[in-house]
Amino acid sequence: MANKKPWGKELDGKLKIILEKMIQDGYYLSPISRSAVQKLLRIKSRSTLLLNNRAELIENAKLLQLKNAGLDNLGKRRRKNTDEKLNACKNELEKYKTENEKLHLIIQAIMYNLDSKGLDVEEIMKPLI
Repeated sequence: MANKKPWGKELDGKLKIILEKMIQDGYYLSPISRSAVQKLLRIKSRSTLLLNNRAELIENAKLLQLKNAGLDNLGKRRRKNTDEKLNACKNELEKYKTENEKLHLIIQAIMYNLDSKGLDVEEIMKPLI
């Protein structure tokens, strides 16, 4: 029999691989549902997916996929909560601080080079003020 269907641990392994791939593909390209997983596994009985915590595995993967897409448990857009907004603002602030430090170092190097060549640093840097 060349078209052997997976059973037991082999089915669990294939299920995990399929769910990981579907999570990577994202909600809009490959939404996770029991029927979609059933089709990908090429099994006829959906009750097979209820055994051995497979349903819980599918549900957890579905929730993770929805969360990654920025959706709530029902698949609807959700607002970012204040913690997420605060973390995003902190990351942006850190990025701007490092960029500011780099620019200060560049200006210092320019001023040093101008001074070492005997040019009037204050007169040249007036447009930046």
